[in-house]
Amino acid sequence: MEIAADREPRGRGAVDCPGVFDCVAAPLPGPDPDFVRAAIAEVLAAADLQDAKALAAAEACRTPPDGEPCSDQQQAQPGQPGAGAAAPAGAARLDPSLLELPGNSEATVRLLKARVRSLEEQLQAAIDAGAAKDRDLAEAAREARALQREKAAWAKEQKALAAQAERHCRAAEAAREALAAREAALKEKDREEAKASSSRCGGARPRLRGAPPTLLAHRHGAPACSPAPH
Repeated sequence: MEIAADREPRGRGAVDCPGVFDCVAAPLPGPDPDFVRAAIAEVLAAADLQDAKALAAAEACRTPPDGEPCSDQQQAQPGQPGAGAAAPAGAARLDPSLLELPGNSEATVRLLKARVRSLEEQLQAAIDAGAAKDRDLAEAAREARALQREKAAWAKEQKALAAQAERHCRAAEAAREALAAREAALKEKDREEAKASSSRCGGARPRLRGAPPTLLAHRHGAPACSPAPH
């Protein structure tokens, strides 16, 4: 990622940087806040998986085989820390004091990369914790659904038992009514039989004075009548 700063043409007396990291260490009187933010974004962009290639390219540019300094295109490698720091004379450059390790861009990149890795680990831990909470919530939801099913089955069973108890109560009431009716019928039959027996024993046949009822019954060929119930 290149710094989004306008590059002015090198004027007379401008000094070429022999290496990318040598230009970053130059002191600055007063950095521009926008330039500082852009430079920090550039350093953060350098802490990705391709920063090793960018650093290797910068090291090769520092000591070219022909002994000539690197061109502007070679110095402004994408993703290099301090790639746009070699600004023309009079332009604002990044103050190393704004970083953690002044004058040591490679160490600063490693430090920022370690911080990014730590933040990624914290993010992954938060994601894992969220996933664990989601699993707990899903398990609690499954348990709640199971309890709801058990509650519905229990309510259905209670309703069936209540209906069965109602049927038993109605059957018991009908049995009591039938028993009462049968007892009443038996009592009525007993009264009728008693009346019939009383009418048979109270006939107009002559009775010998002083003769027992059994003798009279034997003489007339009829069984002896038992006394009518009172």
